[in-house]
Amino acid sequence: MKTLQFKSILIVLFLFGFFYSCGSPPSLCNCLTSGGDLPSGCKQVFKDNYGTTDPSLNQMKNDYNNCK
Repeated sequence: MKTLQFKSILIVLFLFGFFYSCGSPPSLCNCLTSGGDLPSGCKQVFKDNYGTTDPSLNQMKNDYNNCK
C-alpha cells in the first residue's frame, strides 16, 4: 500500500513539473545558449529584453557572457 502511495506521489510531481515547464516562457539564458533551433517563446523574450525579435550580436554579447 505504501508503494502505491509513493508511486502516486511521483506521478503527480512529474505531471506538475511537466505542465509547469510547458506553460512557462524560457529564460533569456535559455534562449541565448540553446544550440540549434530556439525554444518556443524566445521571440517574446527577446522583444521584452531588447525591444526587437531580432537583436544584434552586440546587444546580446554581455547577456550571453553572463549566462555562461
